Amino acid sequence: MNHETDLLLAVRQLVDTHFSRLRRTVRKNLSRLTCAFLQLALSVRFGYGGLHLTSIARVLPEGKR
Repeated sequence: MNHETDLLLAVRQLVDTHFSRLRRTVRKNLSRLTCAFLQLALSVRFGYGGLHLTSIARVLPEGKR
């Protein structure tokens, strides 16, 4: 597996453990957004002063559908 998949699995497991009262779809979206923000925080472009929806969408983990 690659780094992105490992990160998504780890974040999803943490979110499922600590936010078990939320619906599954909400937990899944929260996991994906958390991974996207972590990916942006590790990138060079994060320090340029602006956070845009297009940059978040670019780093979102891909779903199965």
